[in-house]
Amino acid sequence: MKTWMTLLLITAIVSAGAHAEKMTIVTGEWAPYTSEQLENYGAITEIVSLALQEMGQEFEYKFYPWRRGFELVKKGKVWATFPYFYTEERAQHVLYSDALFTSSTRFFHYKKTKDYTFDTLEDLKDYNVGLIIGYFYEEDFKKAGLQINYSVDELSSFKKLVSGKTELTPIDELVGWQLIHTHFPEEAQNFGVLEKAFYVGDSHLVASKKYSGSKELLEQFNAALQTLKDNGTYAAILNKYGISQ
Repeated sequence: MKTWMTLLLITAIVSAGAHAEKMTIVTGEWAPYTSEQLENYGAITEIVSLALQEMGQEFEYKFYPWRRGFELVKKGKVWATFPYFYTEERAQHVLYSDALFTSSTRFFHYKKTKDYTFDTLEDLKDYNVGLIIGYFYEEDFKKAGLQINYSVDELSSFKKLVSGKTELTPIDELVGWQLIHTHFPEEAQNFGVLEKAFYVGDSHLVASKKYSGSKELLEQFNAALQTLKDNGTYAAILNKYGISQ
């Protein structure tokens, strides 16, 4: 009996120690949700931080381009990254948290001179469309036969809009306007969005299937996130950043 109790105690200590180690969480530049330039790294990063603190987990953030961050998680080199939309292809490699927030993605344009209205993506085949490398709808764009101009990040994509290299680029509406008012304040009146939303859906934290104890950590994270939603902290943080859900 003493032997079994000793083994159980050792197992518990090892398990607790593994979770107490500082873990790395990866994210990218997507203000106002997450940004290295914002207080507490942005609204959703602040929520993720509080959830991790609720778990008693030590952590640090590293900011990388989206594709690189996802690959690190996929390989199990870091536990998680955010925010990401659900796709069946991604779900083969990662675990999804409960919803962090709902995003509305729209096509932005600059000095609109054409009628860009659309019902399906195929309706936009005649236009040069900007796309950020690593965005989940790349395959949809290819299947629709769109003329795609790739960029490494959102700012680069917007610069192409202004230069005329592209005519449309899809991005979360809040992210797009934040980018415009930060980097193109004198040009803000020249930007606009199409009335029809391209995509509205939940965004998540995604965790590696290869990281030790990942499933247990994700269950703890979901419980902590729900606590923040139930006690009003979640809504207060979004309100602080002017984000409505």
